[in-house]
Amino acid sequence: MTDSLLKSLLPWIYLALILFCFLMVSCASVDPVNSNALQDVQWNLESVQLQGGEALVPVPGEEYFLRFGSDGFLSGRVHCNVINAEYGASDGELFVGPVAMTRAFCPPSAVADAFLSGINRMTAYRIQEDRLFIILAGGGTMSFIRAPGQ
Repeated sequence: MTDSLLKSLLPWIYLALILFCFLMVSCASVDPVNSNALQDVQWNLESVQLQGGEALVPVPGEEYFLRFGSDGFLSGRVHCNVINAEYGASDGELFVGPVAMTRAFCPPSAVADAFLSGINRMTAYRIQEDRLFIILAGGGTMSFIRAPGQ
């Protein structure tokens, strides 16, 4: 190959490599779940605090919870809607895939907006007794309590 042909193909080669890497990352399956303490428990939201914001707590009558299944799927309730997503958890790290949600008409709620934003930014977790603390990318935390009888 001549130098000029190689130079003209170089941007296309870089683009192909970038697209290949993106494809490999986006098609990768979620890591297997290996945290038994996190799994198969209903975790009721106590508060959510996004970076720089105040801590928000659910209003009585609104329902917010998550359940991390042993099958690698997350389910939950966001006010009057139901959510599902694939997730992975390992050594305190947490990854949640794209979230599917029903679209029932709920009254406006700052807690619901913050909760959904937090779900999409989960990066790490810690469990202390009957409490679950989730760290959010970019700052912020969500705190949960184990549902009674769980």
